[in-house]
Amino acid sequence: MGFSVVGVEPRGNSDDWIEKDDNPGSIHGEVIARFHIDAAGKITDCAVIRSSGDIGLDNLTCRLLSKRGRFRPSSGTPLTGAYRHIW
Repeated sequence: MGFSVVGVEPRGNSDDWIEKDDNPGSIHGEVIARFHIDAAGKITDCAVIRSSGDIGLDNLTCRLLSKRGRFRPSSGTPLTGAYRHIW
């Protein structure tokens, strides 16, 4: 649904990081996660800062972001970003 990071661009389409088919059931909610981006452009240290109300969706959001989310390498300085997803 969207990310917010200053100083770095995503690799590919960030809308593909979490897909409708990733939802394990009929549970719906909005998750906002905070994460760090290392110098190589990989998401690390994902943490939910606004829960969907379902721990499974919250954990899945961070797991998928960490697995699929990639950014173009920055200037070598680790960055912090946020991602909002509506399941």
